[in-house]
Amino acid sequence: MATTDKAVSGSAVGLRRDAIGLREVQPPAVLQVYTEDCFAGRVRSEADLVSQVCEFPFLNPQTGPFYIEGAEPGDTVAVHFVSIEPAGSARPLEDAFRIAQHDMVTWVAALCGLDPLDAYQLVTQAVESPLANVCDTNYTSIAKMAKRYLPADGPMDGAHARLRELAGDYRS
Repeated sequence: MATTDKAVSGSAVGLRRDAIGLREVQPPAVLQVYTEDCFAGRVRSEADLVSQVCEFPFLNPQTGPFYIEGAEPGDTVAVHFVSIEPAGSARPLEDAFRIAQHDMVTWVAALCGLDPLDAYQLVTQAVESPLANVCDTNYTSIAKMAKRYLPADGPMDGAHARLRELAGDYRS
């Protein structure tokens, strides 16, 4: 059974080769991670002006890095996302929606080895698109779709299926 570490977050801005790992990970492992928004959580109300509460250029925080025990330079590390919700943020709302949809089509085409037009057809029929953050002019649109709509054999010689099984053990 894999080790589990919940609610891992970091505040690195830009990953460097000499960065110390946020966590040491012994594979196989399941991590639940999240990352702050692009303003590192500092904009909390309409009174918080980005120019006053944010320190440039220290924006767009990232979660990580992680030190993978046993990994060496040149190794390939397989990562399976149990859940991910890509989002596009732009102005106006139509642009945010379009960016999120385009990104989902591109990812599905690349991940599943589909022709972009086939991925477009699949995504347009299976995507869910809740809207968020519509009170501010920096609109956010999310594009997500259930994995059951993706081809069963999956990419990378079944690595996805093996990692899905590991995720199932984690959830139970």
